[in-house]
Amino acid sequence: MNSPSGRHAATHRAAIVVVFVCSTILVLLLWGVGDVKNLIGNGIESHKDVGDKGVASLDVYIPPGRTDDSYQNVDIQFDGQRLAFTLETSSADNFVASEECDTVDRTSGCYQLEKSYHINDKTTFLSGDGFDTFLGKGRVIGNLSSISVSLGSLYVENATTALINNATIDEFQNGSFSGVLGLGLRTTSQQWLKYGRLPIVDTLISQNVLKQPVFSLRSPRYGDPEQHTGRLTLGAIESVPQSINITYRDVVPFSRNEHRLDHLETIAWSTILEGLRINSVEISVTPGRLRSDHQHVSVLDSGSSYIYLRNRDFYTIVEYLHGATATETHPNGDKIYVECDQPQLLEFKFHDRWFLIDPLDMLLAGSRQLINGTVMCEANLRTWEFSTFGDSIMGLPFLRSAFVVFDYVSADMYSTSPRLGIASMVDKDMAMKRYAALYSNRLQQIDSVDNKAAL
Repeated sequence: MNSPSGRHAATHRAAIVVVFVCSTILVLLLWGVGDVKNLIGNGIESHKDVGDKGVASLDVYIPPGRTDDSYQNVDIQFDGQRLAFTLETSSADNFVASEECDTVDRTSGCYQLEKSYHINDKTTFLSGDGFDTFLGKGRVIGNLSSISVSLGSLYVENATTALINNATIDEFQNGSFSGVLGLGLRTTSQQWLKYGRLPIVDTLISQNVLKQPVFSLRSPRYGDPEQHTGRLTLGAIESVPQSINITYRDVVPFSRNEHRLDHLETIAWSTILEGLRINSVEISVTPGRLRSDHQHVSVLDSGSSYIYLRNRDFYTIVEYLHGATATETHPNGDKIYVECDQPQLLEFKFHDRWFLIDPLDMLLAGSRQLINGTVMCEANLRTWEFSTFGDSIMGLPFLRSAFVVFDYVSADMYSTSPRLGIASMVDKDMAMKRYAALYSNRLQQIDSVDNKAAL
């Protein structure tokens, strides 16, 4: 990461201190003295474990060595082996690289992975139950096993887990994590659909391990000293100040087939996108294509590094961005580049409330480039037109700016619709004041790129 030098470095550090102090004072005024004891980092009580039976709280952190926040991990013990797992709220399958997965071959998804699951006499393979799915960078192949799992103070026996022996290149991001912790709904689980074997969260609930059938999540932000870690709380909702207003709605069923809109499924932690606003300009949301009422279904997905929007919404946002912009057509979603020092205020309306994306989260960490003589950054937005897993995806840039509750409501999980709770964690004035001091923390080297089409 590049840093200012000499007199400019001293000025830069002083600015951070002043902004941090002012930000802290403003938080105290907004939340009140009674909430001061809860203020750590982003204002939510932070602790290793809540100490309540059936409840555990795990640190959520950016993988060491990464200069971005495209992935977020928790540490879990499998048969006593402590391994790093990335969080995935759009899949319910739990899988981990086994020692049989090649870590030397550059074309292996396990390349450079230093820690993987060691098969031992405690490992119980489920005979005939192979595992073969697509998630992350591509295909992962292995065998299902029954393993004891510890998540903080929570312990569950016979948790079905796929031990991976073959994976698509970059699946484990050159050793950034050893596995994937699936926190999605049961209907997204291959092990459930093929073999009737419960995913990890369902197992925790069915074995009465959790105090309540609920978990909450807040996410870390790279380059932000006030949010360098997050928290995954299982079995309860993490303690928050009373001023943090969580609004709830039932998850929204939708069809995976645009031609069968009468066939609705509850398959994702989803909600209705009611509005869009960019730099105080409200724009109409593209009607949904996965429900007969044309409501726009948005999926909250911790496994997505970006916010994905329909083409019309994406390019309408581009029109109202501050400063110079440039676009790039890409098969995995068109990209937009913005001037790094220009904060952009993007808001989404859910549950009759507006949720502001912290301007820092509009910048893809480590993306600073020189385009046609202008220092620009890639934005954390992509187009989303061909997939039917929701009309839009609220990935990590949204989750870093929100506190989210995933609530099954009842112990039998699906007799009552699961619901999604969301609270904003961004104060507009504070975010704007912090931006000038912090945005450069998210940026890296400058590469000269002159082939982008300036708008």
